[in-house]
Amino acid sequence: MFHLVPLVPAGSVAIADSQTAVYPSNSPGGWHIIGNCPISLFDIKNTPISPFKIGDRVKFNAISYQQFVELGGEVIDEQ
Repeated sequence: MFHLVPLVPAGSVAIADSQTAVYPSNSPGGWHIIGNCPISLFDIKNTPISPFKIGDRVKFNAISYQQFVELGGEVIDEQ
């Protein structure tokens, strides 16, 4: 079942069936969030705007909290 979440943080890694996405900005969403990417994967000011090209295969790896923070990840307090 699809549940719309009011705001999904930028960098959130989400899955739905066989599809995977990384939210490029804070936005509403409804996919299952499985993590967060500490680096920006989309920046309109950069050339190219993404480190990936159409057809690239991406593998997600778990990292430690310390690695997440060192790579620029921001921890959100949801209280």
